[in-house]
Amino acid sequence: MKTIRLVVGRVFTYFSENKLIFILYTLGSIVCIFMMIYYYGNVLSYKNGSTDDDISFRIYRVDLTVPVNVTVSSLDKLHDFEQKYDIQDICLTSVIGTDGEDDIDFTEIHPTFYLNFPDSDKALIIETSLNETEKGKTENITVKGNKLQAVKNSDNYCISAEKYFSLGLKTCRIRICLSQKLSKNMMFRYGDFLNETFGQMYSESDIEVKTPAHLYGMEDSDIMKDFALIMAVFVVSVISFMFLLKYIMDSARYENSVFMMVGASKKHILLMNTLENVFITVFCTISAIILHISFYESIFSKVNMYENITYNFEDYTIIFLMSVGLSFLIQIPFIFVYRSNNIRKIKEV
Repeated sequence: MKTIRLVVGRVFTYFSENKLIFILYTLGSIVCIFMMIYYYGNVLSYKNGSTDDDISFRIYRVDLTVPVNVTVSSLDKLHDFEQKYDIQDICLTSVIGTDGEDDIDFTEIHPTFYLNFPDSDKALIIETSLNETEKGKTENITVKGNKLQAVKNSDNYCISAEKYFSLGLKTCRIRICLSQKLSKNMMFRYGDFLNETFGQMYSESDIEVKTPAHLYGMEDSDIMKDFALIMAVFVVSVISFMFLLKYIMDSARYENSVFMMVGASKKHILLMNTLENVFITVFCTISAIILHISFYESIFSKVNMYENITYNFEDYTIIFLMSVGLSFLIQIPFIFVYRSNNIRKIKEV
């Protein structure tokens, strides 16, 4: 406890004896922390929401190796998930023969295999969307003896949901597009829900659920890279102010010599210097966070690259730990330089 009080007293001594240098170092550190907070909110995708509107993160696919008759009532079970999530659209896909009949031999053309390689001349892909209407060039096709118009979309033919169900087409793929991106945990749980739900309804078919898990993995990798970039920029910025800190530490050489004369060891002086640096860093970080919270709506939110970026207690905690931890690591070389070069000079004072 005495050491802590001594450290605090020495920091105030630094301020009283080197006001300009101390203020410059403090302001420089606060500016560096402001920069870290800015990049944290504007660079990390889970904060700026840059992937929230990416439809790829909201699409879940259910492939059925044996085509089945899917009904509107069976699709209503998708709303039985543990949490309510709006479904933007559901797309059903059927594979039929070129003659328009659905008695195609799937031992020759596997539905999921065919859908991944839509260049076969042995079948047609018929799709329907429950909530959206396809627009484009129409063509006349025959499906189960019924002549109808379908929108030609690449290699697929899109018809209305009413026609799709009335024709009794068998479905081999169900594509579900949610209205919002789920959290990573809920994404896996929703995939399990789809597998269990359709597995129970269509036990005669093997179910294969495709979730956007690989996209979440890529996003996590990008977040780690962004974190590394933020830390690297912060380190480079803080190093430029470390020489001011070294100047402040050198100014206490006479006081350190007095401590050694009354029995203080080299390790104890080194410990005090370390605690002094930590105290200043904590003070600068807390000050920057308080200023950011106080003036976020009026000032800092105006310079964001993205709208609706919010910071919560967890975010500020992460920023605090990063700032203090990185600053401490940066200061280690300076402290050891001080220990190796200045202890000898202290004895000469």
